[in-house]
Amino acid sequence: MNRSKEKYDFWLKKFQHRDVVNVFKLKLFELFDNQCFRCGAADQLHIDHHIPRTLGGKLEPGNLVVLCRRCNNAKGTIAPDVFYGENHLLLLAPKLEKQRELFDFQWDWQNYNRDKSAYFLSIGVDSVTVERIFSDPNYDGYIEPDSEKVIYTVDVTDMVDETLERMFKPPTGQT
Repeated sequence: MNRSKEKYDFWLKKFQHRDVVNVFKLKLFELFDNQCFRCGAADQLHIDHHIPRTLGGKLEPGNLVVLCRRCNNAKGTIAPDVFYGENHLLLLAPKLEKQRELFDFQWDWQNYNRDKSAYFLSIGVDSVTVERIFSDPNYDGYIEPDSEKVIYTVDVTDMVDETLERMFKPPTGQT
């Protein structure tokens, strides 16, 4: 599976909207105390495959580590036990396990359709962003309001019957 498809399947397919994806990424960063797991840096943080893709690792809960750009680049395709060492791996294990609970999420279409704004708020999207989602067409995460479609139905049975009668009725005076 290519990298873009893997990201789409894990993030957008599961969480349905980029702002919901961001909520869950922030939760992952919080799990790592908003710092690089290896060096403790708090800037330029990335989500890394614990077990690299080249060694069979997948983008999935239990295989995600927050690293700064420098540590992420240094790790590359190195196996975790070589890159971290035993002590780091012991500290990392609970964070990897906790991810399964963190990402235990399924989009609830029924609640979404009942009240879209309230659903986004319940997931953790902030109120300012929710407002933009539904009101700012220039916002990347904008969702068009449901259009008010009115369907008119007309019973044409009587009209068809009258038309058929006129079409097939012999002219007056003829039998």
